Amino acid sequence: MIKSFRINKFRCFNSTKATGFKMINLFGGKNNAGKSALLEALLLMGEPSNKSIARLLAFRRVREKFIKEMPQKAWENFFYLQEKENEVSLGFTFDDKTNNKVVLKCDEDIDAFITMMTDGKEGDDEEMVAFADTLKNATKSSLHITVYAQEKEL
Repeated sequence: MIKSFRINKFRCFNSTKATGFKMINLFGGKNNAGKSALLEALLLMGEPSNKSIARLLAFRRVREKFIKEMPQKAWENFFYLQEKENEVSLGFTFDDKTNNKVVLKCDEDIDAFITMMTDGKEGDDEEMVAFADTLKNATKSSLHITVYAQEKEL
């Protein structure tokens, strides 16, 4: 179970820390306060993968048409103040005191993202494959995820 977390430069969070979590936790707040962004950060902490990023884009209803029309904006919404030059850092500590961190960076290598998003296995979600094709044909930048456990890159 997560005991604490840190969110830096992710969506509406410049630098946020939270501790004292129990078995059941409730998040409440006004509209546009960051509840969904917090849940997205927790999702990426729990399942840091390119498929998770693609699912978040789909969940937010970022459609192929938007990516085709404004490819430079495909990743901006993951970054604080939409400044994709920043590095997103999502850190978390578990009950057993292990520390993990997920880092998101944006660069110009879309092919690596696509390869990791669609691993080529049979049964790949057709919608995911179509979305990957749109990304590959429309955008030139990519979002990269690096995972660290106890300060070591996985």
